[in-house]
Amino acid sequence: MRVALRKLLTELRRTVAYQRELGVEWYEFPLPSLTIPVPLAPKAAVGAKAGDGEPRRLCPVVTSPPRQGLDELRRELADCRRCPSAAGPPLFGVGGAGADLMVVAGQPSPMELKERTVFTGEGFKLFEKMMGPKAMNLPLERIFRCHLQKCGGCGEQADTAAERAWCLHFLHRQIIAVQPAAILVFGVEAAQALLASDQPLFRLRGRIHHFCSIPLVASYHPDFLLEHAELKKMAWQDLQLLQGRLTHELRGRN
Repeated sequence: MRVALRKLLTELRRTVAYQRELGVEWYEFPLPSLTIPVPLAPKAAVGAKAGDGEPRRLCPVVTSPPRQGLDELRRELADCRRCPSAAGPPLFGVGGAGADLMVVAGQPSPMELKERTVFTGEGFKLFEKMMGPKAMNLPLERIFRCHLQKCGGCGEQADTAAERAWCLHFLHRQIIAVQPAAILVFGVEAAQALLASDQPLFRLRGRIHHFCSIPLVASYHPDFLLEHAELKKMAWQDLQLLQGRLTHELRGRN
């Protein structure tokens, strides 16, 4: 009995985690089925212009912070002790200024904190394929990878809204320092934060947004795609959309 209950709870957690990543927040009552989510009724897209459906270019603060060098920002983050729930030292990111693409995930996993990198294991292998010759055709050296939350454990009850807001503001400063031609966001947490939206990921993906005039595409995290291969087709569509816009932006830089 206990074994069966434990198995049921494990499957329930997986189902909830899957649908939470998709952005499902509640169900109608009575529940028709755990496998058929009934998401929130669609709201007007945050930042949408009336009439034309084209999102305005969002920026999280009225005045953008001054541009700083990545080395200066790295030193500042190394001294950060704001989050009492942090599972390890802050993880700055991987890459350099002037990268063509900036990739932002939600928060680092324990393995990422241990290896001091962004994406590990099978998730990194899938990320390499997504950026490789058969997809984005973008060398990793031209990509800056980082997280919204800089410490594992952030985003839990132990931290505060002020601490989460500081991480978002710091990410904004990183974006200004890197000056990427485009941004790719993995996961609902980072997508909602950068777009100042409460829309689920399946509504945010599949179109071009802007963050401070920089084109932004939201999609599914490689680790999530490994568990849910049925979403890889949509992720591929997101990459094609991103590649077309990135090509346009890079042509304008030259």
